[in-house]
Amino acid sequence: MNEQLQNKIETFFTEVPATTAVQEFKDEVLADANEAFVDYQNSHANVSDEETIDAVLAGMGDIAEIAKMIAGDSTELTVTSTEAGEYDLLAVNIYAGQVYLSRGTGTEFKVNQITSIQDPEFEVQINKKNRTFEVTMPRPTGRGILNFFKANFKTHFKNVIKIEVPESYLGKVDIKLNAGEAFVSDLTIDDDLMTSISAGDLHVENVQAGAIFTDISAGRAQFKNALSTTEFKATVSAGDLTLKHVTAKFDVEAAAGNVKAKHVTGSGRFKANAGNIDADWENVRGDIELETAVGNINMQFAPQMNFSIQGDSTMGSIKILREHTVMASTGQLNATVGSNPEFRVYANTSLGSIVIK
Repeated sequence: MNEQLQNKIETFFTEVPATTAVQEFKDEVLADANEAFVDYQNSHANVSDEETIDAVLAGMGDIAEIAKMIAGDSTELTVTSTEAGEYDLLAVNIYAGQVYLSRGTGTEFKVNQITSIQDPEFEVQINKKNRTFEVTMPRPTGRGILNFFKANFKTHFKNVIKIEVPESYLGKVDIKLNAGEAFVSDLTIDDDLMTSISAGDLHVENVQAGAIFTDISAGRAQFKNALSTTEFKATVSAGDLTLKHVTAKFDVEAAAGNVKAKHVTGSGRFKANAGNIDADWENVRGDIELETAVGNINMQFAPQMNFSIQGDSTMGSIKILREHTVMASTGQLNATVGSNPEFRVYANTSLGSIVIK
């Protein structure tokens, strides 16, 4: 990245607390600015770095003010708030722009918005009924949606919302991402975290919840440093799911998408219909079930882990790329890795491939 551009962006964050949400925003700004810098120089012959930097920053919105808002330091914004005790469900519907949702202070939900698009269609909507606090951002139609994409074609930060969840709120959170980006961080609830992605990008980091559900029709979702006290249930139809340092009892199905898991802990079921699943286990706390129709599954376990494998294949293949002992192979595969198995891996394939490392 251009060093001068990076240094200018860094100045926007010098007096802002380095929370997870702020760091996520900063990373997005740096990535977006770098892409815009390259695009501008490719499309403008003989332009200087200084001219390019000015053009990039001019098109990115009020980065400093957004950073303050996300950090909770801004005092110039209109805040919509309500007591958390009145509600059992926080429902967030996202159709455009960026939403940052994180733990706040006090006893109220707070919703802040910064937008450079002066159109009522782009104002965040708050709806309160049936013990549900609903935040909708926004759903432009007709000319409005054309104006939105024109305004956001090269830079993202034209319409940004921050939602603060008070410490006293432990109920359900339901996030529906239809387009745009959502960042969820530093959140602890006793109840469920439910997410669905039709299009766009979802980032979840430093989160603890009862059950965690994610349904990806298209788009991408990443969960990092997440803990589910009951189960992590995911369905990936045509998108990508990434897990990093997630602890849970898993129930993951890749219909036609891709799942990549790194340093995960727990147990559970992984099914690949026509998609692909790749998991690297840090700690296993129970049996693991693997099933594939025509997709591929790769499971990697730490070298010190001992386990047994029971496999069944129709026309697919099951490969064990670890030193192992075959107990029986007539009809079914029965083998052990190590001398004292701590858990069991069940592997079933029709046409796909299962590889155990």
